[in-house]
Amino acid sequence: MSVAFRDINHSFGSQEILHDVSLAVAEGEILCLLGPSGSGKTTLLRLAAGLETLQAGAIEICGETVADARAQHAARVQQPPEARSVGLVFQDHVLYPHMTVAQNVAFGLAQEAPPARAARVADMLETVGLTAFAQRYPHTLSGGQQQRVALARALARSPAVMLLDEPFASVDSNLRRRLQAETRLQLKAAGTTTIVVTHDASEALALGDRIAYLEAGRLVQQGTPQDLWRQPATLAVATALLEVDTFPVTVANGEVRSAFGVFAADAFVDQRTATGADAIAVLRPYAVALRLPGANEAPATLADRRFASHGEQVVLRSVAAPDAPTLALAVSDADQVLLNGPAVLELAPRAGFLFDPP
Repeated sequence: MSVAFRDINHSFGSQEILHDVSLAVAEGEILCLLGPSGSGKTTLLRLAAGLETLQAGAIEICGETVADARAQHAARVQQPPEARSVGLVFQDHVLYPHMTVAQNVAFGLAQEAPPARAARVADMLETVGLTAFAQRYPHTLSGGQQQRVALARALARSPAVMLLDEPFASVDSNLRRRLQAETRLQLKAAGTTTIVVTHDASEALALGDRIAYLEAGRLVQQGTPQDLWRQPATLAVATALLEVDTFPVTVANGEVRSAFGVFAADAFVDQRTATGADAIAVLRPYAVALRLPGANEAPATLADRRFASHGEQVVLRSVAAPDAPTLALAVSDADQVLLNGPAVLELAPRAGFLFDPP
């Protein structure tokens, strides 16, 4: 493995940040650390970079132990950041203010011959779309442009391991998608092992070969984007990746009952560990359609609708429980239903998931 975290525990004062995290990243793999703010993602990255002193566990990079605080080892290992074969891009994207954009990108390429150095800088600036800004100084750039310079500078050195903390956070959405694609191509072509911290599920799905989801300092689930999308292990993973509303249900006699209708149990993948009837349901985007109700059917009202690329975004209000929270859904088909008219949810098999109540 190119990077390995072994039994990592870390606290700031009395606050536990990471709890017993073990995680490995294969050579040339792009791993995305996903999770809400405060879940420990950036702390784990800073420990790998050597910017935080390891308190418990061990870290290996390219087969070398760069930090070891295990109790059974008498000699504590804590390599400084400059001794580790890593490239860093953090949210503050610190640039040298007295250097031009081109000089910032060239920093760290002193061993290269001038023609090769110039060619590498030009290539990196083209990748991040800043060729025309080569002679500008950092203070004349926007925050997003500065972030792209920091990314180009880190990529230019072709490090064995790249550590990226929210590398596209300050970039507008259209450019972000292009940069994600270009950066992934660069990293995969170079065979660079990469760890990316993000709270953006779409970014993790687009960039990562694998995703590791952290919650409250614990590693909750890891796997390919397809694994987490198709079989989220917890409610937090499901709502992060699917970006959908949840609603309470009861499960009994092969049926799932809710304020928005009664469904067959096989419409859901049951991820519960508790034995009670109560559950929280999550529906996959576009695995749901709306139809007109039949006789004695009126479980919901279509309160709002908006166009979406694969169907519609709708908001439903329960008829049976009008005081219940509304339910926002991405549906594949709602053509039959009128705004403010009655609607029935139609679920495909395995259209959603059931989780234990919080």
